[in-house]
Amino acid sequence: MKHAYVVIMAGGKGERFWPLSTGNIPKPFLNITGDKTLIQSTVERAMRIVSAEKIYVVLGKKHLAIARRQLPFLPLSNFIIEPEGKDTAPCIGLAAITLLESMEHHMPELYKGLLEIKGCLGANKKTAVSRIFAGLTKISIDYGLMQKARNVAMVPARFAWDDIGTWASLARASIADGHGNAQKGSVVSIDTKGYVIHGKGVTIGAIGVSGLVIVATKDSVLVCDIDRTQEVREIAKQLSARTEKARSRK
Repeated sequence: MKHAYVVIMAGGKGERFWPLSTGNIPKPFLNITGDKTLIQSTVERAMRIVSAEKIYVVLGKKHLAIARRQLPFLPLSNFIIEPEGKDTAPCIGLAAITLLESMEHHMPELYKGLLEIKGCLGANKKTAVSRIFAGLTKISIDYGLMQKARNVAMVPARFAWDDIGTWASLARASIADGHGNAQKGSVVSIDTKGYVIHGKGVTIGAIGVSGLVIVATKDSVLVCDIDRTQEVREIAKQLSARTEKARSRK
């Protein structure tokens, strides 16, 4: 595909996959569904249609080091650094100037900001880029553009897909045992059903439980009703607020 490029969004705060995922190591850099991390698997699939030189990764500055370790074959210039997280619309707008025509019509403020950023690129004006980007509205590309655009084509496809958005989604993406249990790591379970258990560096034992998500690392433990995994981000937010409060007291 001569004129095809792939842009991969690899940012995030690591909230819904706490405690395994954190702000320093968000979901894309975790191997929660197999031996490879999500970003490694995504790039591997992309390389079936384009070369490594045509794959771009948009991410935060503090994630650049881990991304380069996991994707050492990608050119350094193919990592596009977001000054700060602003959801997917500014992220994609920063990566793909070809979207500007549609953004001018549907998202004029974002369009104006991206033009200003474009004028600063290559001029060593990182401070100006950070200032402009900070003023952009936080919004997803879905709501801001895709649902309004009239030049979008959809192609029916037959393949399994899941965005792996919460711990509950691992029950769909993993091979469960005969009792509907999805587990990874060192786990011992007795008389259990319909759970998700993920242990990293620790052994987890469970007896007589069902419909739970249990995740344990060396530092933290999560126990959650499998139907309420969307709320895990609230724990991450409260912990972040607690950390900021503690810092402000120093």
